[in-house]
Amino acid sequence: MLRECYFRSRSEPDTGNSRLTRPGAVLHVVGTRSPLFCSAVLFCRALTFIRYLTLCYSGSMNFASCRCGTVLTWCALTCVLLTLAGCSNRPRNVAKKVTGKITVGGQPLANALVTFTPAEGSPSFARTDAEGKYNLIWSSQRGRSIEGAQIGDHTVTITTFQPGNPTAKPAQPEVPEKVPYKYREESGVLKATVKAGANVIDFALDAGPTEKPQPKGKKGKGK
Repeated sequence: MLRECYFRSRSEPDTGNSRLTRPGAVLHVVGTRSPLFCSAVLFCRALTFIRYLTLCYSGSMNFASCRCGTVLTWCALTCVLLTLAGCSNRPRNVAKKVTGKITVGGQPLANALVTFTPAEGSPSFARTDAEGKYNLIWSSQRGRSIEGAQIGDHTVTITTFQPGNPTAKPAQPEVPEKVPYKYREESGVLKATVKAGANVIDFALDAGPTEKPQPKGKKGKGK
């Protein structure tokens, strides 16, 4: 959130007054506390510019007494807020949201890692909850997650396997694979197409063996 933003003339010392200085003074930002620096600068400069135009028009340095200035200030505020509302760290080729549910044999697949990988670009990740539901995250910037996935075709991998860590305190046991092997081999890999906007993509997987099948003829060998 914007906490403070002061303007003053380059040629004048800071007097603690954040109002507009004399007409014609060169203005610049001397202090700002904002996670979105460019938005803060845009906001403050828009207000200052409108105030300066109003002062020039009214011929008075008392901005509070100018009704026209009040109207123009609110117009500037509205325009800036609309601009900020449209600002986002999300690229245009990243869909707003990709959610869905994953089941194996009709049962929810919990705690599974879901990865959507496009032919080119950054993959998106998610972890299913107890009901098998997932919500893809495309990126995380400054502690803020950006949901969605890149628009286009994706290769989808789903796995529950997690290697154990016996040296951890407490020791972490290995989490077995619950996704059938046929969905993890190259010939049975899952595909999905992400479109612009919000997407709901469910995966209803058939139950099956999780281990790679043994070559035919190996069973009963030596009988």
